[in-house]
Amino acid sequence: MTSQESAHGRFTRAIQQRNVFAAELAFREIGTPSLIDALDYLELLAETKLELVPIGLHECRHTFVSLIVAAGRSLEEVGDYVGHTSTYMTDRYRHLLDGTRTAAAAALDALLVGTGQ
Repeated sequence: MTSQESAHGRFTRAIQQRNVFAAELAFREIGTPSLIDALDYLELLAETKLELVPIGLHECRHTFVSLIVAAGRSLEEVGDYVGHTSTYMTDRYRHLLDGTRTAAAAALDALLVGTGQ
């Protein structure tokens, strides 16, 4: 086993055991950590030192899609952008459109009231 593998093994165990100190030592010893190693380390720091509730990349993706929908993009546009292969996947965000429907109805109402119809 090389020292690189040994350091990575110690890093992986430290992450699994939530041992920040051991993870930091092994992380530095790895030399050039992978992106996954770096993300694991940042997640460990966020959870232990900052006491943040852990979230994964999947939750980040949901947040991203929700924000795009809230910004007014159509579900079709969003689905194409994030690579959903079926409208079924994007339809789970349909409930977010309720606010935009209310705003559209209010705008239509204001237009009709303004024109006297």
